[in-house]
Amino acid sequence: MKTDYKTVSESRNELEAILRIKGISKQKFGRILNIKGNTIERYLSYPYLIRYFHMMRLAKFLNLDVKDVIDIIEVDLQDDFVVQGEPEYKKMW
Repeated sequence: MKTDYKTVSESRNELEAILRIKGISKQKFGRILNIKGNTIERYLSYPYLIRYFHMMRLAKFLNLDVKDVIDIIEVDLQDDFVVQGEPEYKKMW
C-alpha cells in the first residue's frame, strides 16, 4: 500500500500518521501490541493512554528507542492537559 499526503494529513495525531507512513494497519497495530478492539481505538485516539510495556513493543517493532515513541506521543499533548482530579488535589499530611 502506498501512502499519500492526503491519508497522512487526515490522521488524528502524530502516532497515527507514523503508523500510516510505515504502512501499519489497525489490525497489525493490535497484533504488535497484543491488544484488541476497543483498546486499539482508544490507543489511536488517545496515545497518551498507551502503557509503557506497549510502547516498548512498538519501539522494538519500529526499531526505535522507547524515548522516541514517547516523543511522538508528546507532540500532540496540549499545554492545558489536566489529569482528572488534579484541581481538587489536597495534601494528605
